[in-house]
Amino acid sequence: MADIDAISNDLGIPWETKKDIPFSFVAPFIGFSWDLTNQTVSLPESKKVKYLQAILDWESKPKHMLDDVQKLYRKLLHTCHILPAGRAYLTNLETFMGVCHHDSPFHPRSPPH
Repeated sequence: MADIDAISNDLGIPWETKKDIPFSFVAPFIGFSWDLTNQTVSLPESKKVKYLQAILDWESKPKHMLDDVQKLYRKLLHTCHILPAGRAYLTNLETFMGVCHHDSPFHPRSPPH
């Protein structure tokens, strides 16, 4: 990695050395774990835990503001890149964002069932 960092520096390519990842057949990229040997893409365990906690936090509150809806929606939409069937479950959040946006985005609202 030091050689790659040195060449990048000589070429004037900005490179975050703290993001260096040793070469491997499994590597993180754009928030997913890419397994080249098995030709699979998955959500890293740390993201699974983070997204599950976001869902549990959401469910623990009876009302939400627009910003809350958008944050959860973005997380879940990101996972749909590897689980396209999940998009069907986001329609209620999309509807809820529309309802929140029209009036006051800072007014807490109850989500649809």
